[in-house]
Amino acid sequence: MTLQIDFEKILSSCKDDTLAYKDAKKQFQKLESYSRRELNIKPIDLPILLDTHRQLRSIRNKKASYLEQVLLHNFIKECPTLLKWQEEEEVDLENETLEEVKKRITLKAAYAQDDTVSKYLHASAQLLQFAIDIVNSPKNKSARYRKRVEKALQLIYNLSERYFIPEVKALLYQKAENEQDQIQFWSLSALEAYYEYIWSEKLTEAEIQKLNDIINTTEDRSIVVSCCSIMVDKGVMDDMDATITVDDWKDRVDY
Repeated sequence: MTLQIDFEKILSSCKDDTLAYKDAKKQFQKLESYSRRELNIKPIDLPILLDTHRQLRSIRNKKASYLEQVLLHNFIKECPTLLKWQEEEEVDLENETLEEVKKRITLKAAYAQDDTVSKYLHASAQLLQFAIDIVNSPKNKSARYRKRVEKALQLIYNLSERYFIPEVKALLYQKAENEQDQIQFWSLSALEAYYEYIWSEKLTEAEIQKLNDIINTTEDRSIVVSCCSIMVDKGVMDDMDATITVDDWKDRVDY
C-alpha cells in the first residue's frame, strides 16, 4: 500500500476515552484527501483493511463511526477499480480465450477462501463477502447502520460493473424494497450492472411485479428511472413505455 496507514493507531484512538472526537477527526482527516490514484491498494493489503473496519463496527462511539465511514467510502469502496487497473497492467487481457474471460469475470464469494484462483479474483471475493456480510447484518435504525449498508451496496455495484456475480441478485431485489431511498437506489444500480453481463436472462413475473411496486411507492425519480431502465434492457417495456411510466409517476407525486 502506497499510503502508510497506522491501523493500530486508528483502533487505539477509538478506544481511548481521553481522546475527544474533534481531536481524533483532526488527527485522521488526511485520510479523506487522497485521490484514487494515490491509494494504490494491493490485494495483499485487503485483509488488514477489512479487519480494521470490522473492528471499528463493534466500537460504539462517534470516533469509530467517523473512521469506519472514511475507510469504507474512501478506501474499501474504491478497491474494485484499483484492482482492475492493476490487473490490466499485469495480465495480457487482449489474448485471452473466451473460456479465460468467463473464468476471470465470474465472481463468487467462496473465492475468498480459495487461493488457487487469481489474486484479483481472490481479493475481489474478499470484498464481495465483506459487503454481503454488511448487507445481511442485523438491522437497526441508526444512521451509522444505514450509511454502512449504503456503502456496502455501492461496493457490490462497483464489483458488479467488473464481474458477473450470480449470487447477489436475490439479495439486491430484497434490498431494493427497503424504505431508504439510497439503499433502494444502489440495490437497483447493482441490478442494472448485473444484467449487463447476462443479456439472455429474462425477468420473472415476480421480479417485474417488484419493480412496478417500487415505482408505485417511491418518491424518488432516480429510483423510477432505474426500475424502468432494467425493464427496458430486459425487453419488458420499450422507451415510450418508460417515458409514460415516468410521466405517470410525476403526476402521482406532483413532481
